[in-house]
Amino acid sequence: MEDRVASRGIAKPKHLVLYEDLGRAIQAGSFAPGQKLPTETQLMHQYGVSRTTVTRTLRDLEHRGIIWRRQGSGTFVKEVVKQLKVDQFGMMVHGVEPGSIFLEIYEVLARATNHAGAHLQLTHLCAGENRAKEAADSAQRMINAGVRGVFYLPHSISPDGDLINSRVVDLFTQAGVAVVLLDRDIYQYPRRSDFDLVSVDNTQGGHLLGQHLIDVGCKRTMFFTDGGTFSSSQARWVGYRMAMEANGLEPRTFGCNPGSAEEVMRGVRKHRADGIVCENDRYAAIVMRHLLNAKVAVPDEIRIAGFDNTPTASLLAVPLTTVKQPAGAIAQRAVSLMNDRLKHPNLPPAHMAVHCELIVRESTALRTEQHTSGARLAVSRLDLSDGV
Repeated sequence: MEDRVASRGIAKPKHLVLYEDLGRAIQAGSFAPGQKLPTETQLMHQYGVSRTTVTRTLRDLEHRGIIWRRQGSGTFVKEVVKQLKVDQFGMMVHGVEPGSIFLEIYEVLARATNHAGAHLQLTHLCAGENRAKEAADSAQRMINAGVRGVFYLPHSISPDGDLINSRVVDLFTQAGVAVVLLDRDIYQYPRRSDFDLVSVDNTQGGHLLGQHLIDVGCKRTMFFTDGGTFSSSQARWVGYRMAMEANGLEPRTFGCNPGSAEEVMRGVRKHRADGIVCENDRYAAIVMRHLLNAKVAVPDEIRIAGFDNTPTASLLAVPLTTVKQPAGAIAQRAVSLMNDRLKHPNLPPAHMAVHCELIVRESTALRTEQHTSGARLAVSRLDLSDGV
């Protein structure tokens, strides 16, 4: 199956549709200044919406100074507006999989913008043959739609990814569109770009995981990565390394294709690892599958942890210790940064690092915390080749 780029716009909430329709009618002169608007019941029947939708729409129009309401008399046009337009914002992401925290972040962002009388459009870019052009085309469509700001999840740091990121942010910058980066920067850690960034405190998270493995008795740990193609994963490695060095242990990093069982097991045996920190939950799940298929017991022989606390982390054969990213707090901070950037375009770029939380599960449990040895042995022999 060929890779493709998918751009998906989310339907506007009903109150925004009604808001724009009434606004256009007032602007076109269908309702003169001082004229009474239809009653809430009439608007409900005309547009096929609930009373709650009508009430919210009229409230928003009143807050904008377009109408005024007199108790017991009705709703009246206050003035004719030259232009009435709902603010548009965008969120652009690359290669997000089902269960990703970025979908949860989008939902929180969408609710926040809708509550402010604005609309958020999601564009999801998948891998394609000409990814840079397709990403640039998607950015241009957002610009043509009149977005004021974009929440951007950068592509990986690589020759292709660097080209994609530079084209996208250059287009937005030249069009005067505010950009807030999500999770990662467009440059290698610790270098920073000129754009606002909101993320979990990745360095803190990596340190929490490294220290946790030490606390449960690990002596030869390693950090598993696919090569550190994101500044966020690089920051996690730095935090893990700090924990190792503070305890007089050697920090080790190992990178390969996580899908190759042979390469993963070669690295595990080479380092004689008794603990593994993976840069994300997905890689941790894949590495765990390779370990179990190789009859390596988790956590008896090797303890393993991930990062993100995705929904599947607790559903693995051995539930996964991980770091929780508070999607709601990240989204709220992103909105705050966007508001500040729109009000004060010349502010220096800011990086908001949101506190994270260690979630301890069976994959790093001490022996005294484990279930019976028979049950653990049965788990270690499961073949999960179709389960991840």
